[in-house]
Amino acid sequence: MSENIHWEKEEFEDLVARSLIAMYETKLRKHKGALKCLRLTPEILYKVRSVGCYFPPNDRILIINENEDGSASRLQEIDIDNDGRPKYAIMCHAIDDKDVKNSDSMRKNCYLEITFLENIPGLPNPIKSFHSGKAYRTTKIWMRDNHLEGVNQFNVINNEGKIYGTYWTREIHCPISGKITKEHVSPETVQNLEERKNCEDFTTLDAYAAITSYQDRKYLWNVQANEGIAKAKFGVYPEEIKSLFYARELPMTETGRKRPILHWVKAHQRRMKLGIEIDIEKHLRGINEFVYQGTKFIITRPIKIAKIKSDN
Repeated sequence: MSENIHWEKEEFEDLVARSLIAMYETKLRKHKGALKCLRLTPEILYKVRSVGCYFPPNDRILIINENEDGSASRLQEIDIDNDGRPKYAIMCHAIDDKDVKNSDSMRKNCYLEITFLENIPGLPNPIKSFHSGKAYRTTKIWMRDNHLEGVNQFNVINNEGKIYGTYWTREIHCPISGKITKEHVSPETVQNLEERKNCEDFTTLDAYAAITSYQDRKYLWNVQANEGIAKAKFGVYPEEIKSLFYARELPMTETGRKRPILHWVKAHQRRMKLGIEIDIEKHLRGINEFVYQGTKFIITRPIKIAKIKSDN
């Protein structure tokens, strides 16, 4: 089993606490000088709470499209044949200590970063794209000790799963000639298109990372923590579920004995009434809900496995 440091007891409980606290935070830092469509709003925060945080395991890998020099390609692509284009996706993670103390980083004094992507009816004014497809808004949110702040990014995903960036148009006044010209610029970095050719497009990377990480959860066991209106979900492996919860506040049997929440059932054969023998794969069984220190936890098996079994 690969190492996922935050699944050890203290790190895991700290991450649960961070995510649940973040879902109750409402104090927004307002950026009045920014384009209205780029501002984080209470309505978007409500949608984030409705979905809840999702934390992928540390060892999951994102395979991105790269240029020949190893930099990230401006064009990323999702597996639309198997997964389709999502209605929404979310990805969360705690912040590295180096970033927390970096005065030049948006992550300064931040205890949690959230990337929330949502399909929207269309690109808001004045955002445009050179490509057609479904419009998406990706919201980056930084949770700080006494407030939160965020920014919206926009992309278009076509029917082949290609993720494209966007632009808006600004006017430039020449003080010498008096002429006014227009140029296309990035909504996030305010770079013109020529300048953008020499750098990576983090809007497509953020959208791709959120979608891929959230879709990947169906191959993993999921542990969801609920406390009031707040909820957070974690992608885990079977071995981690056992190690995390076996020694916690165990439920009692009718005879008063404590029992493990989950245990392995060995692979075996079972004969049906018609005389047909079927193979039962190795799996986990047991109680999948419990309360620990006031927080309710729900364990669910991989969605992909459940779907395959139902299809058969």
